[in-house]
Amino acid sequence: MDKNTDATDRASIDYHYFVRGRLPEWEKHIEDFSAQSAEVRQQLSYHSDVSYGWHDRHKIDIFPPYKQKTKKLPAMVFIHGGYWRMLDKSVFSFLVPEYLSLGVVVALINYRLLPNVGLSDIVEDVKDAVQWLTKNADGFDIDPNNMTLCGHSAGAHLAAHAVLEMNANFIGISGVYDLEPIQNSFLNDIGFLNDETTEAFGSASIIPKGRCNSLFAFGKDEGIEFARQSLSQAELWRINSSKVEILPVDATNHATIVLEFANPNSDLFKSSLKLINQRVEGYEFEKS
Repeated sequence: MDKNTDATDRASIDYHYFVRGRLPEWEKHIEDFSAQSAEVRQQLSYHSDVSYGWHDRHKIDIFPPYKQKTKKLPAMVFIHGGYWRMLDKSVFSFLVPEYLSLGVVVALINYRLLPNVGLSDIVEDVKDAVQWLTKNADGFDIDPNNMTLCGHSAGAHLAAHAVLEMNANFIGISGVYDLEPIQNSFLNDIGFLNDETTEAFGSASIIPKGRCNSLFAFGKDEGIEFARQSLSQAELWRINSSKVEILPVDATNHATIVLEFANPNSDLFKSSLKLINQRVEGYEFEKS
């Protein structure tokens, strides 16, 4: 079995989604991300653990740019992955500096985790966090008509749900949108997905109600299942005439693609920055 094997049964599905099993260097990458992020937080002045709700994980770190040219700045809101059950915003502060240097406010969101709460609670947490940022945009010099929601892996799934009800751009990095294989994998041994939940929060439920500038990126070394996740969801988004860019990223896997997102010389960074700087003012979204 390899990364080109179709995910058709429990064994092949588990193979594709057991990232730590397929990438023995995964834990080392997370350790490196955490160490780099700690250094970044020591060097920068930022708003730490801003509360958007009542729980200890209802927190946002908000990083202002080094130099402000206007009082209305674009914002990139990053939602971490971890299969809805692990990791923390603090692991990903290393993503921040290059965007700050180019005049972008960066916000990193935490949310409650499985199995302490259900998937519906987690989706609502991220929606609440983004809505809080929108309502309080003036306090952080954010242009509410120039926000981009970005997520990695399961974070892309959460970012996509949050973007449905607002005027914002979307960046999905190695996203997981189709929950059916997750329901049929080892990840569901805790029973957080059933048929009803999978239908309510899966691919078909994550289609913008209006136009949306979007970027779907995945690593060429991740395998055909992660590629399918992005390609299939991108096609669904075209239904409403959303502007969709698909970006396979050379020589990257589920971990190293995050490094490319922070690399100012990479195609992923350049495409992301271009999207982040596109205002969405004037788009007409239907109210749910």
